Amino acid sequence: MTKIAPLPRIVVQLFAKAPVAGRVKTRLIPALGEEAAASLAAQMLAKTLNECRQALVQPVADYTLTAELWASPNIVSADWCGVDIPAEMAIFRQCEGDLGARMATGVSHGLERADGVILIGSDCPELTATSLHWAAENLLSHDSVMIPSVDGGYALLGVRRYLSSLFADMPWSTERVASLTRQRLAACAMVLVERPAVHDIDEAADLAYLPADWPEYRS
Repeated sequence: MTKIAPLPRIVVQLFAKAPVAGRVKTRLIPALGEEAAASLAAQMLAKTLNECRQALVQPVADYTLTAELWASPNIVSADWCGVDIPAEMAIFRQCEGDLGARMATGVSHGLERADGVILIGSDCPELTATSLHWAAENLLSHDSVMIPSVDGGYALLGVRRYLSSLFADMPWSTERVASLTRQRLAACAMVLVERPAVHDIDEAADLAYLPADWPEYRS
């Protein structure tokens, strides 16, 4: 009897903070105030979780897609009350350290269980279930995938191999993140495929790129 090879496993890792006033979207506080900035963070997180939920139930033939929430603080904190997390998502606590250390830990652990890892955050409403499946499908034939952001960072990064250089000594929250990531991937001979850039919502000027049906946050 011919043995059927298992489908490649791809895991989406969503790195997110609990939407607590004064602790999230701090660069938007001057424009929106603490409460409204936290409310926007909560709405973007809810949309991202829903896109993950939709991606998980979409049937695909070539791979198996799973999703994880990497939470800060620990999910047992009252800060997470009211956040609707899909039952299908596994939950992990983010480790200590800067963003690079936290993502490196996630990717390292993820690649112990899966053939590819897709990293996303919760501050890009333009990311959809379709974006996640684009990334997963392209990881079947490429070493890495990226959806860059207009500000020079990235909204999504997917890899099939762990590289510490992708996360160490990176000038996070600057316009150099995506370009340095491309350089480091190329230096390790990892083939990269990209989609057009999207908008992260980090500063007041970014509010213009929110969905049209979120007018309460537009400046």
